[in-house]
Amino acid sequence: MLARIAAGGYGDNGWPAVLGLLVLMAGPAMGQARPGARELVERPETLIGQPVQLARMRCYDPGAGDLVCQQRVGNRLLRVTGDFDPFGPVAVIQALVAQCRDATSLGNPACDMVVAGTVESAAATREAAPPGMVDVTAVRLGGMRIRRP
Repeated sequence: MLARIAAGGYGDNGWPAVLGLLVLMAGPAMGQARPGARELVERPETLIGQPVQLARMRCYDPGAGDLVCQQRVGNRLLRVTGDFDPFGPVAVIQALVAQCRDATSLGNPACDMVVAGTVESAAATREAAPPGMVDVTAVRLGGMRIRRP
């Protein structure tokens, strides 16, 4: 097919067909969504270096300079950590400081956030799994950003 296009077999000079083919080939990659929570728990190590966006994460600020966010994905627990951006949206920072100070805050809907960043490290472990969970996937994000859903 490419040989026929190059030889001008599709149209006057073949360029419209070449451009159309390039758009078709690039379309899925360009329109592909960022990996989410399910992809992280299913294949964590393969996403290192990839940008992710995670909805419905329950977050809290343990006060150690990191933000901790968790989400149940089936019978697995996704736990994401990253540096908290002190220059992020004021309302989000105030909510985290006022209502989301420790792990007991994970039941508070006010602690729901959308989390985005680049996967720096990721691994699944069974050792830290809470009761009823098969494993915990621990992910560290670089350039972590948060916002309200």
